[in-house]
Amino acid sequence: IPSIVMANTHQQQKSWDVHGNGKISKSSLKGHRAPVLCLDVSAPSWRSTNNDPLPSVSSSSLLLLSGSEDHTARLWDLREHNHKRRACLCIQTSGDVLSAVLAP
Repeated sequence: IPSIVMANTHQQQKSWDVHGNGKISKSSLKGHRAPVLCLDVSAPSWRSTNNDPLPSVSSSSLLLLSGSEDHTARLWDLREHNHKRRACLCIQTSGDVLSAVLAP
């Protein structure tokens, strides 16, 4: 399921999952206590089988990393499909997180 993720300066992150039937489901990502300054989504891992000529996205590749003025970087598992997702990992830093990247 493709996802669209967006953050704003009101400590909000939202994700929209786009389903094949045209349905869109929206989720809020709760946790940051100050404006979110950066986002990175793990690169999709494409796989295909001999029986299916069209590649599909690996479910293990749906991670989001966010950085905030609240001095935290948070890792989110976008495979969780609740309406209020929580971070699966929170890393405390000594200052604002201006940039964060998921590396393979």
